[in-house]
Amino acid sequence: MTKLIFCLTAQFALGVAGAAAQPGTTAEPTPAARVSYAELNLSSAGGRHLLNGRIHRAAERLCRDDRVRDLGRHTAGEACVVAAVKSAQSQIARALAAARDGRQLADDKRSVVVTLAR
Repeated sequence: MTKLIFCLTAQFALGVAGAAAQPGTTAEPTPAARVSYAELNLSSAGGRHLLNGRIHRAAERLCRDDRVRDLGRHTAGEACVVAAVKSAQSQIARALAAARDGRQLADDKRSVVVTLAR
């Protein structure tokens, strides 16, 4: 039974990889969440704390399903949250550097995009 499940899983994975590699197919958009910090003062510890909380909550919304009671899927959800938060780190660093240097970014640039890793 275990061998059958493994073979079916391997065939499914190969089929998905093959389908993704075919030219002319449309890729699904990567789920993402835009997190605004337009009204936050990133020069203050409080502003940075609020931004980090918003990013973490956005990652949780993207990754977790609170109805899941399976430990394996819960663990995968936790790993997803970590990867999603990490996806925003370079954007956060740019925003903090701008705040530290006293530069004001345009309002449309005062947000961070959190994405799911694929």
